[in-house]
Amino acid sequence: MTAQNVPPTKPASELQIGDWVDQQVTCANQCNAEIVAVYPFVTDDARARVLITYVRAGKRVPEVAGFYAEDPVRVLTAEEIAGIREQGERSKRIAEIRQLADWLERHPEAPMPYMISASEHLSREAFGDGTEVERLAKVRDLAASLGIKTDEHLEDRTRLIVDFGNARYELVAWHPAGRPNQPEATPDPEPPLASGRELSAADEATPTGKREPLHTGGVVDGGRLVDETPCYVPCGFHAPEVIAEEIALCAASHPGRECTQPVSEPSA
Repeated sequence: MTAQNVPPTKPASELQIGDWVDQQVTCANQCNAEIVAVYPFVTDDARARVLITYVRAGKRVPEVAGFYAEDPVRVLTAEEIAGIREQGERSKRIAEIRQLADWLERHPEAPMPYMISASEHLSREAFGDGTEVERLAKVRDLAASLGIKTDEHLEDRTRLIVDFGNARYELVAWHPAGRPNQPEATPDPEPPLASGRELSAADEATPTGKREPLHTGGVVDGGRLVDETPCYVPCGFHAPEVIAEEIALCAASHPGRECTQPVSEPSA
């Protein structure tokens, strides 16, 4: 494990309010918890100890854990803390959507909305939405993973829409100056030859022997194979000297058999 991959730790005596810890001593299954209070003290045997009060992620009831001052405690990085808070906010929103459905079910006297829409707009880099290119890629990537098409008929926005009857989820990437160009996908390179070299002109297949007409049949005469393939010499737009050469080649390949130019080529 490299130094960059070693989880950050600090002695329990350096823990502060607001630190997030990931410690099996704190709670089962190494759950994440935020420290809300720190109480250093010294035991009767003169050993320094630390008592912390923490709240588990997604919970409200505080709990207590104790450490010796020198005990290493795994603390979470800023990125990990941001991810926990984002997931917590997401879980909270989902719970609120369920509360709305439960409330409508408990109050049949309340008129039912014809359309319920949940939308998220990615519009500004300052809000953590990324650049226009990143926002567009986020919408398109999600659409591709879901197997649906984006709505791109307006140049200032790209929309992903998922309908559940009269309920809709919508993700919108805004680009007021027009849809930015996405970099074209780079095709995969051709695999190298087994020999490790490129093909050259000398590698191209070039016929070197004399031409032989295609043999399509034969019969057996007393154990001897006799070629009875009809021998045709193509006509058409060939010059007379070419036709004469074809007839000569055919006659040389089939001694004792007459080779002539047909009136027209046989049909396949």
